[in-house]
Amino acid sequence: MLIHNDRNSQLAQFIAVNQQAFTQLLTFIDFSQNLTIGFVEVNFNAEADFLIESLKNHPISEENQFEVLSFGEDLRFLRDEIVKILPTIKREANKELVLIVRGLEKSIGKFGEYPPVLQDLNFVRDAYKTSVPYPILFVLPDYAITRLAKFAPDFWAWKSGVFLFKTTQSTRDDAVARTIDSERSFRTLKTPEKQERIELLESLLMDYSPSHSGTEKNPSACSNILHQLGVAYLSQGNPVKAREYLEPALKLTKESGNVSLQAEVYNELGKAYEQERQFLAAMSAYQASLEIAQKLGNRRGEANTLYDLGNVCQDLRDWQQATVFYQQCLEIEQAIGDIYSQASTYQQLGWVAKEMWNLTEAERYYRKALEIFSEYDDRSGMAYSWGVLGDIQRNRGNWDEAERLYRQSLELKTELGDRSGIAYSWGGLGDIERNRGNWDEAERLYGQCLEIMTELGDRSAIAASIGCLGENELGRGNLDAAETLLQEALAKIQELGMTWHIAETNYDLARLERQRNNPELAQQYYNTAHQIFQQLGAAKDLEKIEREWLNPDF
Repeated sequence: MLIHNDRNSQLAQFIAVNQQAFTQLLTFIDFSQNLTIGFVEVNFNAEADFLIESLKNHPISEENQFEVLSFGEDLRFLRDEIVKILPTIKREANKELVLIVRGLEKSIGKFGEYPPVLQDLNFVRDAYKTSVPYPILFVLPDYAITRLAKFAPDFWAWKSGVFLFKTTQSTRDDAVARTIDSERSFRTLKTPEKQERIELLESLLMDYSPSHSGTEKNPSACSNILHQLGVAYLSQGNPVKAREYLEPALKLTKESGNVSLQAEVYNELGKAYEQERQFLAAMSAYQASLEIAQKLGNRRGEANTLYDLGNVCQDLRDWQQATVFYQQCLEIEQAIGDIYSQASTYQQLGWVAKEMWNLTEAERYYRKALEIFSEYDDRSGMAYSWGVLGDIQRNRGNWDEAERLYRQSLELKTELGDRSGIAYSWGGLGDIERNRGNWDEAERLYGQCLEIMTELGDRSAIAASIGCLGENELGRGNLDAAETLLQEALAKIQELGMTWHIAETNYDLARLERQRNNPELAQQYYNTAHQIFQQLGAAKDLEKIEREWLNPDF
């Protein structure tokens, strides 16, 4: 009952704050006949609900039947969709039909030129007269109305009213509490909660930076919101959209002189560029963040950025420079007494050592990481460490010990519900079975890995899994099936710019063509692999393929 009363109070407050706009809207509805177009600006979904509820509960509903038509993303032909829905509406006797269109903003979008839905809206404007002969209220947020007016000017010219509804202070305060002031990190939220926070942030952004001329803006609040939206989209693996928010955030922090936030924005931009595999741009952004952190004496920020710079060098397979950055990061973490963060840095140092085939050193680093994660009862960190320790034993050819570690990791990841981690463990177990010659079991494990990665939309892992399935068929001697899978994997990894994997797959194709007794084609694939490994400075990989290629029994 308390919740119900609170909602009634919020609804009443919303109408009280917008009494004039609500009265004008009622008058508009009362005099509307046939096709009449009105635009209603409401920034928050909750308040759009209040508005529609108020219309349906008002005496005007005795003469008008309000029907809400909700649309999602990727809508192209609005009129066609409305025409499909109209025959399904159960008409109420002696009432005029009024259509309320919601969700169109999802297809209009916030960035870019000429949204397709608005192109069509302009193009088929005249057809609305006969096919949709009813008053239509478009309930849209600020930015969507602005873009509609810009990109569908002919349709916009037909409007008979524009009604601007202000956001109540209580709604704004609630949104701030659940987003900007929330103690929960965005990266810890589940997908539905992430989407809800994104929608609240975008609504707040419109409130603090409205498109109406002469309306007061709040640059400080906007820079914070833009930054958080960038973080939000990065956590969803959407770096392009993240940059659309982070770049204006950076501009605002420079204008306001908020160097602390500027360093954070640079850091998130670095992550966006890194996800897009624009590694030089990522390095530049991280370096800018590092310089600010050093000037401010922000040791924690300095350590974080050194860690990120190490990750970029790892992506570039510049192992020596990656080690330098990670060691600098570790020194700061030790100096400030941040024991927990040292575990992740030890993991990265261990990964670099593993890639350089310094397996003893790699194991030492991962054992240190595991010790810290165990001390802090970080079960996710423990599971990951066991998994990579399994990789190290696999690289040594210790299949039984590797399998034990993979299964130990898999058990904990399953308990935690870590789908990506489960897939990683299955992939490692698949490698072991493939090396043992258990082709059917390897195929099953790789298939399970691919299924999860496809479900998660992890494109690089999908490509790697398909490549593993191809290697498995190659080991079986099913050359046609192997070629199909390897070529599919190659196309995907080339698109993603996965350089090391491109070399590895070319080498697999070289082995395949050699088995087919196509020496010229085999040599071409081998030369490509050799050249890439050489460019990457992958000495161990070069040594391996050169040794195998020169072996007459290979």
